[in-house]
Amino acid sequence: MTISSFLGTSSHAWLLSLFTPPQLQTQKNTLITSNPPKPDTPSLSNHPTVFLHSKKMRKSKTTSFINNTSVTFLLYAKKAESKKLLNYSPKWTSRTSELGLKFMESYFKAAFMNELFLQGFDCCVFVASSLVDMYGKCGVLEDAKRIFDEISDRNVVTWNSMVVGYVQNGMNEEAIRMFYDMRVEGVEPTRVTVASFLSAAANLDAIEEGKQGCAIAIVNGLELDNILGTSLMNFYSKVSLIEDAELVFSKMIERDAVTWNLLISGYVQVGRVEEAIDICHHMRSENLRFDSVTLASLLSASANTINLELGKEGHGYCIRNNLVSDVVVASSIIHMYAKCARINNARWVFSTAVQRDLVLWNTLIAAYAEWGFSGEALKLFYQMQLEGVSPNVVSWNSVIKGFLRLGQILEAENMFAWMQSSGMQPNLITWTSLITGMSESGYGDESILLFKQMQVVGLRPNTASIIGVLSACIKVVSLQYGRAIHGYITRHNFLSSLSISTSLVDMYAKCGSLCLANRVFNILLNKELPIYNAMISGYAIHGRAVEALTLFEQMQKEGLKPDGITFTAVLSACSHAGLVDEGLEVFTKMLTEYRVNPSMEHYGCVVSLLSRGGNLDRALKFILAMPFDPDSHILGSLLTACEQHQALELGEYLSKHLFKLEPDNSGNYVTLSNNYATAGRWDDVQKLRNVMKEKGMRKTPGSSEIQVGTELHKSMSELKDLVRITLKLLQCPEEVQSQVLTHEAFIGRVLHIRVKRTGLVRFLE
Repeated sequence: MTISSFLGTSSHAWLLSLFTPPQLQTQKNTLITSNPPKPDTPSLSNHPTVFLHSKKMRKSKTTSFINNTSVTFLLYAKKAESKKLLNYSPKWTSRTSELGLKFMESYFKAAFMNELFLQGFDCCVFVASSLVDMYGKCGVLEDAKRIFDEISDRNVVTWNSMVVGYVQNGMNEEAIRMFYDMRVEGVEPTRVTVASFLSAAANLDAIEEGKQGCAIAIVNGLELDNILGTSLMNFYSKVSLIEDAELVFSKMIERDAVTWNLLISGYVQVGRVEEAIDICHHMRSENLRFDSVTLASLLSASANTINLELGKEGHGYCIRNNLVSDVVVASSIIHMYAKCARINNARWVFSTAVQRDLVLWNTLIAAYAEWGFSGEALKLFYQMQLEGVSPNVVSWNSVIKGFLRLGQILEAENMFAWMQSSGMQPNLITWTSLITGMSESGYGDESILLFKQMQVVGLRPNTASIIGVLSACIKVVSLQYGRAIHGYITRHNFLSSLSISTSLVDMYAKCGSLCLANRVFNILLNKELPIYNAMISGYAIHGRAVEALTLFEQMQKEGLKPDGITFTAVLSACSHAGLVDEGLEVFTKMLTEYRVNPSMEHYGCVVSLLSRGGNLDRALKFILAMPFDPDSHILGSLLTACEQHQALELGEYLSKHLFKLEPDNSGNYVTLSNNYATAGRWDDVQKLRNVMKEKGMRKTPGSSEIQVGTELHKSMSELKDLVRITLKLLQCPEEVQSQVLTHEAFIGRVLHIRVKRTGLVRFLE
């Protein structure tokens, strides 16, 4: 049975007249005879895809059946290839092409496959392998896998077609699984197999699997040519094993521009810009010219290091060598100027670009969003649509991130709702940005809700989204939600992630469960510096200075070098516990032994340490000796200590500076008022309270929160009960008690005031 008999003569003629280009109908071996094509009309047989396929098929026993060019066209009536063929004739309308694609997709595939198997070609490995390869390149992996499974005698070409198809369509896990099955079947891999496997391992950041692929290449004695060599370098570069990439590069005999570009991009990825520039010099000495990929890497390096001079040199080279017309290069230039805080230059490059495609629009929108110009990013989002460029999910994500960066939560939520209503499906980056942005802006409950909704729509959370929702649990101090997230982490094997395990320890410590934080810390086999930092910080928060110092010593014995975060946690622990000598010893060791430059936070910890120990003069001298001016936190901690140690004169001196630094912070006025109250200067207390009233300042009342089920309830009743008991103990009159209990500002401060009978009564009077 032929396709002609399968379709019928009349229907076949009608179908080809509708969907087949005139050039295709005029071939001498086609099913319809027509006049020969004009000499100046391009023939479909000259199309490279059709020619190669026809040539390949003539070598097999399918010559009598597949030698026909029209049938070859049917074979390639799939997605990208079919679109190329349909556009080959200018006489075809877009409507006809679209109808042809849809009809051929469903009808001809069945007819052609039926004819193949009726002719007995299902036993031909070459034909079947070609079909697997064709379906893989067209992105129809289900059909490719079905044909692959039906082949009884699969050779290495068949296996390679499946592995390559999976990698090209982003199905990297399936590619690795197929490579494993190939090894189990005893089929020896070729360079193409290993190269594709290494690409899949690089895309998944699967270091161990990639190393096994390298070992297989060595054991099998595969030649280190450009194909295998570039694949090895690509894998090592993407997983940041740049030394191994250097070794492969040195062993390669022939090095083309692709090889050099891989090594340059690898250096840029790990932040070794100087080495990348040196390789560029060596590349020029080999008489190789920089292409768009080389310039994109150099411009990316200048953006990552905020090196404007290097970026300008790269931009100048692009202009001199006519590379600015390349969309990738233009996008890299815009990104470089934006990172170097030259947003106007980025806008100029965009406006002078010859071709402004979707990538270029997205780069500029992301640049404005990154710098907090959410309004301008939204304008560009509208403008690109007016110019006929439809936004993709990256465009939507950039605008949403711009709103979240400025804390514009309502605008971000509206944009997210508009995105969904327009038919654009939010991807994992969209959900992760919202979860993290909500958490950072203090909307912890909303962040947790988004985390639930993301799983409802079928998206699996990644590392960033899990860290974001753990941060949200800290914001709302919800141990219940935190433990639920811990369960999800355990079930989906995320605990091996360093960032997630660190966030988990931090969450438990800040939500009040030091025991659970310690349990997570102990079950981790490979404890790195961030884990130690989180645990030491947890001990510091709970005032467990001895345990923090013990863990600090243990960390050093295991060969881990402490960083600035470590010393901040240890100094904070010493400060909370009043271990002045131990804290100063740690600070000295930080300077002399580990050569860590103290930050403002380190100086603040030492000031707090000295202040709480009653060494106010020493703390003041320490502040004056700092290499930079103190911030409000350092001065505020010393002012609070003045109240405890009745150093009113120093308190007034510090308050003058604090009022200049933070004129609208009511806490500084309240702290000074407490200093006056402790000294019995009630007139000054009243004056300060009048100043606060004139400025419209009001102390935020304290409150307590309890979680009942899934809801948080805030209440001041517990605090009011405490104040009521205190006032009764002081034997205050009933009318005084009722006035105090209606004063929310005082209720909020009561837990932090050392109640003295005479002082409190005078304050109430």
